Amino acid sequence: MTQIIRRVSLLFLLALLTSTTIIFAQDADATSVVGSGIVNSIVESLAEAHEADTLTITTTGTSAGFEQFCAGTADIVTATRAISADEDANCISNEIVYSEFLVAHSILAFAVNPSVTSLQCITANDLNTFFTPSATGQFTNWTAYDETLDDLPITVILPQDNTVEYVILDSMVDGDGLRRDGETYTDVESAITQVADTDGAIAIIPFSLDLTANESIRLLDVNYNTTTGCSAPSVANVENRLYTASQQMFVYVNRESLDSNEALQSFMGFVTTI
Repeated sequence: MTQIIRRVSLLFLLALLTSTTIIFAQDADATSVVGSGIVNSIVESLAEAHEADTLTITTTGTSAGFEQFCAGTADIVTATRAISADEDANCISNEIVYSEFLVAHSILAFAVNPSVTSLQCITANDLNTFFTPSATGQFTNWTAYDETLDDLPITVILPQDNTVEYVILDSMVDGDGLRRDGETYTDVESAITQVADTDGAIAIIPFSLDLTANESIRLLDVNYNTTTGCSAPSVANVENRLYTASQQMFVYVNRESLDSNEALQSFMGFVTTI
């Protein structure tokens, strides 16, 4: 049974929450939000922008959030994936009707130093070669993988393991985690500077529109799904499912809560018209 009422797609800078629960206020219009800490950060930012003070936001994780939401104990669930068939069936059995909103995409960019001239498009095989745990200490020069590539040492610059960028890349390669000899960065600007200043460097960073105009680095195309071929990182290519190095961020809203809560109606109206 399909219960999707409406979708909205936005692009936001994502950041992980540093606390488990954020309480804005408690009153008759209070709205309980559970689910993904990654998506909760988006909801928190939107609530602050809208000056919404009736949200209670609790990070439970996506699956636990759906369990509470479909049991009728939460008004909103945030998720880093679409609701599953079993979860939808649970909602139906409990007569929970919901609206689904696609509120964000987190998009990876593979940025290389301009000295890396031979590689234009990175494939699924390349990702496994360069980033799996078994690549630790192995592929340290571009020619070690392909002799036609530039004879340069590889400096791998990785996101920290508590970021959505790390999670996305980890999901795209075999094994548990990523290679352990990569350097990590704490902020995106430092990673961009490092890759720009280091011959042979490659950094995995969150995509933003200004990266495409940055001449100190070069963004690789990605061919993770052979049916789509090589595609450049862009919002349009992600929306059209051509660039798959990304993760969708969802918000599900209980329709009964939405229909009866004016504060929630105002907030979701703000979200869907940005």
